Order: sequence, then C-alpha cells, then structure tokens
Amino acid sequence: MVRKNLGDTLLQLGRVDEARDAYTTAIELQEGFADAWCALGSLLIDHGQAEAAVELLSAAEGRFPDSPQILFQLARALQKTGRPVDAAYTYARTLELDPRHCRARNNLGVIFDQAGDTDQALAQFRQAVEDDPNYAHGLKNLTAVLVKFKRYDEALPHLERAVRLLPGDAVLWNQLGLAAHELQRLDDAEHYYQRALEVDPDNADALTNLGNLRFDLERDGEAEALYRRAVAADPINAEALNGLRSVLVKSGRDEEAVAVTERLLSVKPDHPTGRFYLAWTMLGHGLFEDGFREYRWRPSRQDLTAVPPGCTPAERLPDDLRGARILLYKDQGIGDEIFFLRFAAWLRRRGAWVRYLCTPKIASLVARSGVVDEVVTEHGVDPTIGLAVNVGDLPFLLGFREAADIPPSIPLSALPERVVRAQAMLREFGPPPYTSVTWRAGRDKLRYIGRMVRSLSKSLPMEVLAGYLPREGTVVSLQRQANPGEVEALSQLLGRPVLDLDALNEDLEGMLGVLAVIDAYYTVSNANVHLVAGLGKTATVFVPYPPEWRWMTAGEESPWFPGFPIIREYPQAGWPRRSA
Repeated sequence: MVRKNLGDTLLQLGRVDEARDAYTTAIELQEGFADAWCALGSLLIDHGQAEAAVELLSAAEGRFPDSPQILFQLARALQKTGRPVDAAYTYARTLELDPRHCRARNNLGVIFDQAGDTDQALAQFRQAVEDDPNYAHGLKNLTAVLVKFKRYDEALPHLERAVRLLPGDAVLWNQLGLAAHELQRLDDAEHYYQRALEVDPDNADALTNLGNLRFDLERDGEAEALYRRAVAADPINAEALNGLRSVLVKSGRDEEAVAVTERLLSVKPDHPTGRFYLAWTMLGHGLFEDGFREYRWRPSRQDLTAVPPGCTPAERLPDDLRGARILLYKDQGIGDEIFFLRFAAWLRRRGAWVRYLCTPKIASLVARSGVVDEVVTEHGVDPTIGLAVNVGDLPFLLGFREAADIPPSIPLSALPERVVRAQAMLREFGPPPYTSVTWRAGRDKLRYIGRMVRSLSKSLPMEVLAGYLPREGTVVSLQRQANPGEVEALSQLLGRPVLDLDALNEDLEGMLGVLAVIDAYYTVSNANVHLVAGLGKTATVFVPYPPEWRWMTAGEESPWFPGFPIIREYPQAGWPRRSA
C-alpha cells in the first residue's frame, strides 16, 4: 500500500518514471494487490505504452478475473492499441461485473459512435449519465452526438447541465448556443456564444456561430467582422470561410466571394455549399457546361433519401440511347420539375423511352404535355428499366453548353372546363383587365441555404409591387399562404378589392385555368412562372439580390424565359420603384 501511494504522489508531481518504479515494486512486494496493477496499467496507457499495458493487464486478468477495474483498464489498453472489437467485449465484461461503471459505459459508447452505431452509442451515454448525473465526460459525449445529428431539443437540457459541471468548457457553451439558436431562442444563443468566447476568445466555431446569428438578424457588418475573426483564428475553418463568403455575396462583392470560395475549396474540396455556390455563380454568368457539372452539389442532389428505392442516379449516359428505357425522377420543387423536363425531349430524340416519376400535384399536367412516354407517381420494381436519372442532372448528362441551345419550356394546356370556370369567377369579381400577383415564394427563412447562396424564400415589399400594377381592372392574388392581413394591405395600397385565390395553389389544374385567362402577371420566381411559360405566356418577374441563377446575374431578360421582363433588386440601391 505504501509503495502504491508513493507512486500516486510521484505521478501527481509529474515524475512518471519514478511512479512506474514505485508501482512495479508494490506489485513485486504484494502480487495480490489489484490496485497496484490497475495503477501501473493506467500509467502505461496514459504515457504511450498501451501495448505494454495490454501485456501487463492480461496477466492481471488471470490473477483477478472478477475485478471490474482490471478489466476496465485492459479494455482501455485494447482501445488505445486499435482493437475496438476486443475493447468493446472487455468493456461489456466490465459492466457485467459492475453495471454502474460509468467510465466503461461511456467508453463503450465511444466505440459504438466511431463504428457508426448511433443508437447504441446514445444508449450507453444516456445510461452513463443516468447512473451518475454529475458524470461530466459522459454528458459531453452524449451532447456531442445529439448535436452532430441535429437533435437539438434533446441536447439542450443535457447541455445546460453539462455547462454547470464544466463552466470553463468553451466547446460546451458553443454547442449550447447552437442548440438554442436552432430552436429559435436567439437571446439565449447570443448569451451562450458570448460565454464560449469569454472562456476562449479565439474559438473559431463560436465566432462563426455568433456570426451566423448576426447574419440571421441581418446585422451583416457585425457578422462579417466575426467571420473574419474566426478565419484569423483558424485559417482552415471551412464554416468560417463559408460564412464570410455568404456575407460577401449578400453585399454584392462577388469577386471577393469567389476568392473566398476558392480558399474554402482548397481547404475542403468536397464542401457542398462551396461547390454549389460555384455552380450558382457559373450558371448565372452563362457558363453552363461547368456550372451544371457543379450543380450536382445542390442540396437536393446530396439528399440520397430522395432517390427512388433500388435506384442509383446515373453519373453519365451512353452515347447511343436507342432502345434505352430510362426512369427519370423528380428532384426538388414542382417548379424545378417543370423547368428541367424541357430536356426530356433530348432523351427521346436520342432514342430513349422515358418514364417520369412525378409529384402527384402536377402529374396530369405533365402527362398532357407529351414530353415523356409515361408518367407515374409511385416507383415499383421494373427490371426493364436500365437507367435512373435525376431530372436536375439532365443538362449535365446531355452535354448542354450554349444559351442558343436552351430548349423551350414544356408545352402545357389548361382544361377547357377550368378555363370557363376561371373566366366566370373573374367576371363575377370585377372588370378586366385581370392582373395576377405573387409577392413571396419558397419556404420560410432557411438559414443554412441562406449561407450557401441566399434564402430559398424570395420576397418583395408590398409597396414596391403595388407601384408596378395597372391602375385599372382587377387584381388577383395567387399568393400561397399569405400572412394574415397581407391581401387586405395590398387592397388598401391599390384602393380597390383584391381577389384572393390562394386555394388554387393546391389545385394546379385550376391555377392553370386562371393563368390561361389573366392579362398580366407580376411575381417573384415561383412555380407559377413555369406554368405561365408552359402556356406560352409571359410574366414580369421581380428578382431579389443575389439573383437566382436561372435569372442570370444581369440583363432585362433571361435566356431561360424569353420575353419575361425582369425587375432586379440591387445590393445597395434596393428595388427600383415606379409611382402607382
């Protein structure tokens, strides 16, 4: 006992060699003293001699087969020497002898996590902190996995407990901030990020996340300063570089944004948002061949759950498609489906038979267009299908290069009875001409998409829209899920009633009937723009900054939508206005 205690003291003083000698002497004097074997094994593990520890502790196991501490140290040694299966087995044996051995359970969870078995890892970490609510290391591992998989609501209470136990841990404060941020507790998130930076002022992750918060709040100057601090602290921090890129894009500093993107991709060549931004930029400048190659990094393409079961998206097409049977499947949003289906004609021109797996909402419209051989809304096993192709990949796979070769939108036709119904409805509400409007499109604010390029949510100030509308006739709102009071506000700005046809956004045959008879359409880019193009009509499109690539970076029209006037927002000047 005296020699073992001496070893403990020497180890605390950093006199490792003398401590090892003391433990060895303790074992020689009293071989049945298990604690000395454990202490010596632990010392060897912690000081780079894990193989020697395995040899020592394997011998100790023979002497002390029922000692959970010997087994635990042996498992640690096995884990250190790169034998996770043996280590997991030995941790499990430890837990058979001592089911509340939190460190063994925690380390077993680490092995499961490294093996990709998240459920088992979480089960072990949860049990460890249940057995000992103050076991900080187990809490830290539990929260790390929950945050990694974006299970922020579960992570939050554990993180709150963890920072009470480890108030000097900047990583935990940052993770707590991230969880609060994602759960829209923005004031709390600000506080937690600041606490992380009080502990570690140069923590690049906390600086980046605080920058993201400021960016979300449209405090762009503060966000940029934080991103730059993060990059200075960690020049290879990909998310800090991505954040800096996003704020540069939003402020119109495209050349700087491209330079930062190149730096980002030199750090992490497979960074999906960086690659997607390159696609966005190239396509917006008309560099279609390279742009569509990079466009395969779009978020929807990276979501493998969107691929039909049993299919692998084609990475190339054979030169000769005669006799080929192709399953073409949807990518993202009904607007993009209609947009990219214009390239399906090229498949058929090369001799392929094409089945399109379509969103049910537009299946009847696509079937009437005749652009594919068959339209289905469910995928079943069909051994005759040789290729599966994502519709958004068609320009790349088909070698599209030049604006002059852009195929026209797919032809759409409204059902005669829906046209008659639309005409009657409009006449009943008010006199012609009939002008339809939409001022917002896409989903609500998506922050991570926003930091990739821009938000998928496109919006237009109501007073700007009102200034462009004709002073006579009837205005029809086609806005999907207008916020309370928005239609009434537009009516007040115009000084006349506005017909609200929101319900038609769930009835696209009805929407097509209305679009076929209206006289003008003023809108942000949305699915209806693609319907209008398919009808052979045009619309005036308001394009927020930075512009979505299909509306190009400049110009009064887009080659994808000839004849559609474009009204652009500019990064400093905002929207051009016209008196009502």
